Amino acid sequence: MNRFSFSDKLLQQSVVDRLVNHNAGRGLTPIVVEFDCTTACNLNCAHCINREILGRKFFTEQELLDYADSLHRMGVKAIILMGGGEPLMNPHIDAFIRRLKAYSFQIGMITNGVLLHEHYDALKDIDWVRISMDAATEDTFFYQKKRHCFDDVLQNIAGFAKIKTRCSLGYSFLVLKSDRFSNIHELADAATLAKSLGCDYFEIKLQFEDVGYNHPSVCLEEDEIAAIAAQIKQAEALAAPGFSVLSNLNIKRMLDPLSYPDQEHMAQCYVCHLRTVITPQGLYTCSYHRGHQPMLYGESRGKDFARVWHSDARTRLVEQMDPRNCVNCARGPANMRIAEMLGSPDSFAAEPDSDLFI
Repeated sequence: MNRFSFSDKLLQQSVVDRLVNHNAGRGLTPIVVEFDCTTACNLNCAHCINREILGRKFFTEQELLDYADSLHRMGVKAIILMGGGEPLMNPHIDAFIRRLKAYSFQIGMITNGVLLHEHYDALKDIDWVRISMDAATEDTFFYQKKRHCFDDVLQNIAGFAKIKTRCSLGYSFLVLKSDRFSNIHELADAATLAKSLGCDYFEIKLQFEDVGYNHPSVCLEEDEIAAIAAQIKQAEALAAPGFSVLSNLNIKRMLDPLSYPDQEHMAQCYVCHLRTVITPQGLYTCSYHRGHQPMLYGESRGKDFARVWHSDARTRLVEQMDPRNCVNCARGPANMRIAEMLGSPDSFAAEPDSDLFI
C-alpha cells in the first residue's frame, strides 16, 4: 500500500467494513477527523485561505477531552490536528494528545513549527508532523508570513528530527504565485534544506485561490509551469531511502491533466461520510469548506457530536453536495474508488489497518 495514496488506503479493513455496513443499511461514521484546536495563529500568511475565520477561539481542555471520548466511542480511528489557526497555540494541546494516545488514535499534525520546540515530548511518538514552510530563505519566508522566525523554525525542525521516535516528519512547500511574488525558484533548494534538517519527506502542493470556496488552483503561465516541473525534477533527484519527495494531486494534475481526471462523473461525495472537520466555530463537511456557512452542519460546542453527525440535517447536506463542483479536490480519485467499491465492497481483499489518514 502506498501510504501517500488516498485510493490505495481505502482497502484497509476499517474502510471496507464501513462500506459493507453502508450497503447493509447502517450509517457510516467518520474514520478520520480534521480537528481545529484553535482559530488563533501566530503568523500572518497572505495566501491563507482561512483568513476570514482566524481569531482567538479555542476549545477548552474539558471540551477537548470530551471530544476524545466521543470520537473514540464512535469508532473514529485517526485525528489530524490542524486548523484555520495554529494548533500548538491551544494551551491544552498536550493534554488532548495524551488522551488521544490513551485511546490509540492515529495522530497527525500540521503546524507552522514556530512553537514546535515547546511540544517535542508530546509529539515525538505520534504518527506524523508536517511543517508548513513554503520557503528556502528568510526573505521569502518573511514576505509570505510577516514574521522573522525562519531560522528559529529550522532549528525547531532539526531538533525535533533528532529526538522523534516513530513520528514521520515532513517539510511542506506550497507553490505560490501572485503579480508581485513567487517562490517557484526556491522549490529545489527547500527540498535540499528539508533533507539536511533530517525530514523524512518533502511535500509539494499548489496554491489555491479562495473563489466561492471552490478553491481553484492559481493560474500559471506555461513558462511558470515549466519552471515548476524543472524544480520538481531537481527535488526528486534528492530522494533516497529515508527521504521521499511527494507531489500533491493538484501538482500532478497541472503537469499531466489527462492522467489525473477530476470527479467529473460523481453525483455524490462519499469521502465526506468518512471524514469531517471539527472547529471551534462549528462542524463542516470537509476542509475545503471550513468556515463556509452553507457547509456548516452543526454546532461544535455544547452539543453531542454523535447526535449531530447522525442528524437528518447533516445527511441531507452531504447528499446534496455535488463533487463535480469541487475543483482540485485532493480526494477525487478516492471518491471514484469508493463509488466502485460500494458495488461489492466484500469482494475486495482487505488489508490490515496501518494508515487510516484517508
